[in-house]
Amino acid sequence: MPARSSYLRRLSLIIALLTALLLGWYLGYQGYGLSFSWGKVQVINREPPSGTETDLDLSLFWRVLGLLENKYYDPSRLRGTDLLYGAVSGLVGSLNDPYTVFFTPEENKEFKQSLAGTYEGVGAQLGFLDHQLVIVAPLKNSPAERQGVKAGDAILEVDGVSTQGWSLAKAVASIRGEKGSEVNLKLGRQQGEDGVVQINLTIKREEIKIPCVALEWPENKIAHLTLYRFGEDLQAEWAKAVSRIQEKGAEGLVLDVRNNPGGYLNGALIVGSEFFSEGNIVLKRAAGKIQEMGLDHKGELTNIPLVVLVNEGSASASEIVAGAIQVRKRGMLVGGQTFGKGTVQEALDLDGGAGLHITVSDWLLPDGESIDGKGLLPDVEVELTDEDVSRGEDPQLKKAIELLK
Repeated sequence: MPARSSYLRRLSLIIALLTALLLGWYLGYQGYGLSFSWGKVQVINREPPSGTETDLDLSLFWRVLGLLENKYYDPSRLRGTDLLYGAVSGLVGSLNDPYTVFFTPEENKEFKQSLAGTYEGVGAQLGFLDHQLVIVAPLKNSPAERQGVKAGDAILEVDGVSTQGWSLAKAVASIRGEKGSEVNLKLGRQQGEDGVVQINLTIKREEIKIPCVALEWPENKIAHLTLYRFGEDLQAEWAKAVSRIQEKGAEGLVLDVRNNPGGYLNGALIVGSEFFSEGNIVLKRAAGKIQEMGLDHKGELTNIPLVVLVNEGSASASEIVAGAIQVRKRGMLVGGQTFGKGTVQEALDLDGGAGLHITVSDWLLPDGESIDGKGLLPDVEVELTDEDVSRGEDPQLKKAIELLK
């Protein structure tokens, strides 16, 4: 037993330091600071912010750590970093906000890769609807789309494990993986009067490369500009596409944000500003205060006739752009009801490569309305069926072109 006793003494020191780190985060939030030196933790009292609780009792936390140290049957599983990440994840998860999430270093790296447009996985944006993990949108030409995954599908199981209670970070980490490997998904899909049907799919992971925009010309003077994501490289790609539209003298524009799950808020301002000469694109609301967010730059497409294609996979930044265009009567929305994500997250990098996404505000349409949990209703509703897709037809795009003529 001497080896075990020595191990537990070392583990006790590690746990004490990790607990102090967690306590430091909490006390820092409450208006305290912690300074560290080896073998000693000193609490430095500061005047706490007004309206905060100054009493702190971590006796339960200490007791649980002690019980794990003394009673858990497999000490090798009491790894310091895992204890810290588990404690912080629990702290964040207690908010019951699926978009306020702690990321381990590996999860944070994967998230950044997806925003940069390259990662290995199945090619689907995930989110929550009424606390159910769902597919916000499969990416175009992705393994997920080719296997029949659809926006709005509930993800019930991943590789035979229920997703109930999962965080967004857990879901992303479980579904992504090495190129060439496979993941099994059990999906729940609403099918009219038949209710929810369960679908089992096996999807081979690939390297996913996602452009921000793509420009096509379905008719000579009508541009079809598809916006896939609001990523890091959006500004340059967007500016290039706008220049091409101007050079060709387009007489109408279809802006396609179907199955666009969103991204950076400033990307929504860049895109939205292109269609207005003045006024607000979106309103941010935090702590009861509203901040007006106007044009990012002088718009170059302020006069071109405009139709926006939307569906249930259009979320977040896509809804900001589409919503501004609709309520300010700059153009019409065609397609289906949008997803309804009306909150804004700030992405923070932490020590060791970990990350924290915090919901810092919700956003409102320029007229002050919230779409959170509701989405946007199209001005002209047009269904896109499985039969349409299999025949290579797009009645939503067809209707948009018709409205522009």
